[in-house]
Amino acid sequence: MTRPTEPHDRGLPHPAERPKPPLDMRAACRELLGEQWARQLAYLLGIDQRSLQRMGSGQNAIPAPVLSHVRTLRSVCRAVRNDMRSSSNNFASVDLRSAGEELFGQWWQTPLGNLADVSARRIERMASGEDPVPASIVRFLLPTLLTVARQSRSDAARDRDRRITESTTDDPDAIGRAIADRYPVTPARLGNR
Repeated sequence: MTRPTEPHDRGLPHPAERPKPPLDMRAACRELLGEQWARQLAYLLGIDQRSLQRMGSGQNAIPAPVLSHVRTLRSVCRAVRNDMRSSSNNFASVDLRSAGEELFGQWWQTPLGNLADVSARRIERMASGEDPVPASIVRFLLPTLLTVARQSRSDAARDRDRRITESTTDDPDAIGRAIADRYPVTPARLGNR
């Protein structure tokens, strides 16, 4: 009887050395933020919503930093949700409103509630001081979200600047001319004056 061969004996990489399976971007984002995930995550990461939707559907490649950020968010949110369900009595103080507005803009309660797996109303009560803020939100969720958001936004801004400098020449008016060429103003557009 022959001994069964292990995959790494047949020239395949050892299971520990194999790359991680690709992240199902759409499923991971729905797990984090619900069905309306694209706008909220695009704002958080500082990238275009349509590009993010294309990444989720597999039409666009997912850049490594975005993939890393989504994985980090998912693992932290899972840990915070488990802590929230355990009903621990550890609470902390934080300005939840300013952190939420920095992360998601004016309508921050729903996405932050989705990430912590609590209602938007409970998040609002925590921000107003009616309910205590669980320590896991203060110690794990908010610092991670703020770090990921700031890093991703700076990466996106740097990428946009790089694309602009690559598309221009030594002429300082090249950017203005490129914009004017793309969006010509015709007398019909000016209307009656």
